Amino acid sequence: MLPPLDFNSNGNRDDDIDPAIRADLRGFDAAPDPQKIDLSAFDRAEGRPVLLPAGRYVLRVESGELAATRAGKIAYRMRFTVIEPSEYAGHSLNRWLLLDSPAACNRAKIALAPLGLTTSEALRRPFPAPGQAVYVNALVVITPARGDFPEANSVERFTPCDRPAEATPTTTTPKPTTANPWAVSLDDEKRGC
Repeated sequence: MLPPLDFNSNGNRDDDIDPAIRADLRGFDAAPDPQKIDLSAFDRAEGRPVLLPAGRYVLRVESGELAATRAGKIAYRMRFTVIEPSEYAGHSLNRWLLLDSPAACNRAKIALAPLGLTTSEALRRPFPAPGQAVYVNALVVITPARGDFPEANSVERFTPCDRPAEATPTTTTPKPTTANPWAVSLDDEKRGC
């Protein structure tokens, strides 16, 4: 059997390590006291989905993937995040495009073609590609409750658009007061290995 790993290779006990080197990890796994957590918003919540008003939104495509519906039908599921208007920024929306019949495949291809998703191979790859950001102008509607499904938002139509202007940050990150000992001067001729 192998001996236990010793990350303190200098033979010192943890108590003998310089306090500047030893990190205080006591709070790392500490959970907050349940009695001190403010849960008043939970008590006021009505337990109903938050619906966005019907209208036009700028959305970022978070993912597109092949999936199965609850009924077992093959579909292409897209997940979006609201970017504009800013008061709804961060809300998530989904769009399911069924692929279970020739007519449904035709409707899905019409919707996905502007995003470059025109072949079955494209549907099998991750979308958007890693490092790629895709934005769309979308018409969001409210679909009425049906059977077991409550009233919900639905992305009815979407078209690609340019990246919206980023909001100006309201706060600035303070600059460190001490020099980084690992930093390399950009003017140094010996950059790299």
